[in-house]
Amino acid sequence: MAKRPHWSILLILLAALFPFITALTTGGQLGPTDHLAASIPNKVISEVPSTGWDVLQADGVVQFWPWRNLVFESWRGGEIPLINPYQLAGQPLLANSQSGALYPLHALFAFLPGSTALKMLILGVLHALIAGLGVRCLVTRLGGSLPGATAAGVGFAASQFFIAWAPLASVGTTVAWIPLALAGVFASTKLRPILETAAAIGMMLLAGHLQFAAYGLMAVVAAILYRAIRDKSAAALIPFAAILLGGLIAYPQIGPVLKAGQTSHRKNVPTEEGYAAYQTGLLAPFELGNIVHPRLYGDPSNPPETGQPTSYWPVYAKRGANPAEAAIYITPILIATALAAFFARKKGVGLGVAIAALGALLAFGSPLGKLLFFNFPGWSGTGSPGRAHVLLVLGLCICGGLGWTRLTEAASSGKRAYLWAALPLILLGIGFNLTTILPGMLSPDAASTEALASLVARANKPYLPSILFSALLGSAGIGAVIKSQGKGTLAAFGVLACLNPLLFVRSGPAIQPLESSKPSTPNQARAPLFSGNWPIAVAPTDTLYAPNFASIDHVYDLGGYDSMLDGNFVADLQKEFGTVFPPENGNFLRIPLDSVKKPSRWTGPRLDPARNPGTITADRFSYQTIETEPSPKPNAAGKFEWLICDRFHEGMTAETPGCTVTNDNLQRLVTCDTPVSEITIRYAGPSWAWIVVSWSLLFLCGIFAARRTHGDPTIEHNNEPDPDPRGQDLVGTLDGTDFQ
Repeated sequence: MAKRPHWSILLILLAALFPFITALTTGGQLGPTDHLAASIPNKVISEVPSTGWDVLQADGVVQFWPWRNLVFESWRGGEIPLINPYQLAGQPLLANSQSGALYPLHALFAFLPGSTALKMLILGVLHALIAGLGVRCLVTRLGGSLPGATAAGVGFAASQFFIAWAPLASVGTTVAWIPLALAGVFASTKLRPILETAAAIGMMLLAGHLQFAAYGLMAVVAAILYRAIRDKSAAALIPFAAILLGGLIAYPQIGPVLKAGQTSHRKNVPTEEGYAAYQTGLLAPFELGNIVHPRLYGDPSNPPETGQPTSYWPVYAKRGANPAEAAIYITPILIATALAAFFARKKGVGLGVAIAALGALLAFGSPLGKLLFFNFPGWSGTGSPGRAHVLLVLGLCICGGLGWTRLTEAASSGKRAYLWAALPLILLGIGFNLTTILPGMLSPDAASTEALASLVARANKPYLPSILFSALLGSAGIGAVIKSQGKGTLAAFGVLACLNPLLFVRSGPAIQPLESSKPSTPNQARAPLFSGNWPIAVAPTDTLYAPNFASIDHVYDLGGYDSMLDGNFVADLQKEFGTVFPPENGNFLRIPLDSVKKPSRWTGPRLDPARNPGTITADRFSYQTIETEPSPKPNAAGKFEWLICDRFHEGMTAETPGCTVTNDNLQRLVTCDTPVSEITIRYAGPSWAWIVVSWSLLFLCGIFAARRTHGDPTIEHNNEPDPDPRGQDLVGTLDGTDFQ
């Protein structure tokens, strides 16, 4: 049992906290808010933003900030977050998995003090910590030493992946639970593998990003098969039951998501043409250069002096290139220890290699990806397969943690052991050579080669000192690990991982909701809050209102930006307004500028003037109350009708006696037997009973899995740890305290 493991936990906490320090201490907000603030009416912007535009990071502001804010508001009001009443004529909120509507931590954070932006920052730190601790637990259960496990946890928590994806909140909250799900597979008792893995899988699915959750489930399957082969026991396959149990825990959220997916604008039939488009999201071989340093290829937040909008030059060689989409950088120390583990065939390294190989096969392209695209239901509707590189990063961290002891033992091999310290400089040399030859390899002609080479040189120049310093620091760190045989190297590793001056999350000044002069809408009509001709791929200039900001300000907007749109609704708006998507993004639904003043059944007069649409009197997330005075005249059948200028969603019911809700060309038609003054409409979704069962099951799994049993400590070595050269289990010290 480890002595004083709190030092290990503290180092991982520092690694998780450090990238967020700037945003936390300056009151910042995740994402490029400096650009988006300019699109808010009545906001006075004193300075033109000097940073470059990164559309992927912007999603953290225009999608995740409004979604989290609505979820928090809903729970504080004692309601289930079923609907976003402000966007897209009433857009499902719970059925959009990335909102994380039923994620327990979101329900908890809803009642904590502070702004939504601050809570998102704290949640980012918390999930990086969970991820790091999960890797630490997994490596120790695979037989690694505590120092090695801590190094792996620090490396994963402070990896480029976690930092680059921090503004897109559902990614970190989902990925954070993958290591714990894997660790559960290797718990020593019979019941704990099921309970631990099920609890982690349930949280992973509730967290919201189903694409990353799918990668996590693949890794869990690989871990179960690995343990069954290693132990030569069919009983090791029992944790497969945890996948079913985890799915049951998350069903109240996953069920509506899958149902909504049946009418999604992304739903399609797999075709060869679709697969060819899908492959454009794979990582290109040259993007492996990101493993040398996260700024070797430039930085989109700093535009060059050549007039281009970004200095991240791969965007000019590959469509959709972004640092987050190829965030494979981990510290050079972990790369060295991972190689040491691989060549020494350390115990447990097979799992790390398997997970890394799985990630590489999916991210860079292989028959496995094609098999999933054509045969796995719904896979053809996903995109960006290169995001599977998260498994490559995780696998390398696992191998690096297991190889830590091997590197500390290397001193017994003499001075040749210090050749490992040259690895960061070797990688640096390879990286710089790549940037020299790649313009010629990626450009179609001499003129393009010259232009790209010039841009590459300008993009690299500001970062050369830091990149070189990082490599030298890595070499010194590897040498220190070897020389000291692990003594004090945990602290050194923490410094090396955290003090990279370029590894900070992208943040900007916090945006405050509008307090006055909000766009008004008569009755419940929708405001066509157009975004000009903004293509979203470039920084906004003449934009009136950023997408989804209406949700923050409680304004009823016809457009919106969502990852899952209803195909019928999209088709109806295209029929009404023409093209509603910019060519760069099929999730950003906007009303074209030249269509704003045209009459519309969504924004103007009703189809039948005799029907009174009513006036909404309360902003709700699971129901709406509509005032109906003055009442319309009865129709030929003697019924009273109200046509509500919001979307009809299957399963809607009227709680007002004698009234029903039906679909009238996508809008809600309320029919009542008698004239009424108020109608309450309830949205369809899981009941409180389902949610209570889900959370109770999750809680019970977590409690029983966390219980210490005899011979099964929280930090365990199911395989014998690699012995220290001195014949003890001692493999590292920190401030004179033994970790054994």
